[in-house]
Amino acid sequence: MDIEKFEKDMAVFSDKAHHEALNYLKHLKLCGWSIEQASEWLEIKRTNKSVRQASTGRYTKICDDCKSLMYLQPVNSSRGDQTGDPTDTFVWFCPNQNCMNTIYIKDTEEQIKARGN
Repeated sequence: MDIEKFEKDMAVFSDKAHHEALNYLKHLKLCGWSIEQASEWLEIKRTNKSVRQASTGRYTKICDDCKSLMYLQPVNSSRGDQTGDPTDTFVWFCPNQNCMNTIYIKDTEEQIKARGN
């Protein structure tokens, strides 16, 4: 095994992430499930909850680019969150540092909730 290449290729993951992934994969196998079935389950969960309001009052959805959880943030509400377009009201923000996808929208919170995205 080329340890240096492995460490370079997998450097984005912490030792803890490797440990958790191995535990997850071992448990899948022990219970008779495949990685494909786990992936299918996750996709079903994501599409059924594309937008939800958490107990904190925050809306979330799945990022189309990287599949991380995006958060809805208000914009143009203070000096620190100006977008340059005064009609922007919210931004979907992906906190994944390798993605950082942002989607500015002009909808009200009621429209976002009613549309479900």
